[in-house]
Amino acid sequence: MRDIVVFGSINYDLVTTSKRVPASGETIAASGFKTFHGGKGANQARALRRLSDKNEITVRMIGRVGNDVFGEELLSGLEKEGIDVSRVEKIKNEPTGTATIIVDEALGENRILVYPGANGTFKVTEETVWDEIRKANFLVLQNEIPVDVVFKAIQVAHDAHITVIYNPSPMTEIPHEILSKVDLLVLNSTEANAILPDSVATIDDDVDRALIAMKKLQQKLESTSIIITLGANGSIFSSPGASPQTFSAAKADKIVDTTGAGDTFLGAFVSKWSKDPRDHNIIPEAISFASAASALAVARPGAADGIPYLREL
Repeated sequence: MRDIVVFGSINYDLVTTSKRVPASGETIAASGFKTFHGGKGANQARALRRLSDKNEITVRMIGRVGNDVFGEELLSGLEKEGIDVSRVEKIKNEPTGTATIIVDEALGENRILVYPGANGTFKVTEETVWDEIRKANFLVLQNEIPVDVVFKAIQVAHDAHITVIYNPSPMTEIPHEILSKVDLLVLNSTEANAILPDSVATIDDDVDRALIAMKKLQQKLESTSIIITLGANGSIFSSPGASPQTFSAAKADKIVDTTGAGDTFLGAFVSKWSKDPRDHNIIPEAISFASAASALAVARPGAADGIPYLREL
């Protein structure tokens, strides 16, 4: 049984759909409004749970919500998924984190504003959190909790010989000594550009430029496996000492909402890759599975609701 801990954000998503995104200073009528469960941490935990065999993987969530209605609903939802939430705390005097999302109906693209709320209360002195992490086989992290806490978690896991999976979103400056302790780095093209020197051409989901970028990343992070996702243009995977591999994207029937696509991809990939991270033969299956899961996710509204189940693939 593989024990995977996801340490990250738990948010309540407030989603407004519109025929287009308003310009600066402009007010327009929206076409719809819905609420969803979200947060990159919770989304990745859901994806892991929904897209894996419960007899092979346990998923534990470390996070915080406010002592409010949103927090109660989010906790209940995670429990119903079969995720262990015993280390999710309710915090007084801070609301549950929220994400305000505007979805452009014409393009299926989104713009997101995140208020961290309870997610932002973690500190580097969280000894009970570090103890929980040390019990795991794998640790999954993002950047929707304080980044100094993320960096500390990476250090703790590395020192305990726990496999670290890191999706540095939203992007921030990351010291090389932290990145070098990550076992699997999952990036989109924007995040890859942010990590690389200014001399590297902007990727913009272009496969050829992404391959050049990947080789630069390999030189910079010699012991880290790396994925760069390129939207409809597929993805690139590299592992230490091996040439980068390119993979096509699964075709989505339609694009409704891309909000949770990256989190779905990560969860799906890790559910397969975690069987044996050293086995290069697993990679094509894991990427194909993750791509198919993401294609289903973007055809549905909502970050959490859009994540498919194992039986659908």
